[in-house]
Amino acid sequence: MTLLMKTFPFARVLIGDSYMEAGEIAFAKDPESKMTIYAAEEQKKKDRDLVLFGKVKGKKKHPFLAEAILNINSHTLRDDLLKGHRELLTKVLKKTKSEILWIWGNLDATVPFEDNIEEVKNWEEDFDNFEVSVQDRLGHESPYENPKILSGACVSFLTRTLS
Repeated sequence: MTLLMKTFPFARVLIGDSYMEAGEIAFAKDPESKMTIYAAEEQKKKDRDLVLFGKVKGKKKHPFLAEAILNINSHTLRDDLLKGHRELLTKVLKKTKSEILWIWGNLDATVPFEDNIEEVKNWEEDFDNFEVSVQDRLGHESPYENPKILSGACVSFLTRTLS
């Protein structure tokens, strides 16, 4: 994919299109109604992303965004690399004295909460310096959905760990 994007720059439009498509599932959906819980915030992010990807006439696109997303997806988030990332995380947890907070929305469909929460809860049991904070009715885009909830969880964590 990297070779394709470097050889045919016009194909980079696919990166933006794929990113925008992925964004459609990233915001939390109400389990009953299937409606986006934070619809206004989702639209605001979508409008911003359209500008960044150069899809709004008269607005200049971000010069490096497509390449950055391609590199993240090619070298960090590939399925075959995730096992290594998990092993690296557990090594860090064993060695560090730092307190670590993992905030996760229980409606995350991008990194499916239900499929992975057991493993994360095991890390919490195995490491005294690791805490998972599950946030109700938030999805993968939780910083855009409700930053007040996230900042509240962070402040609470810092208040407990630094006192």
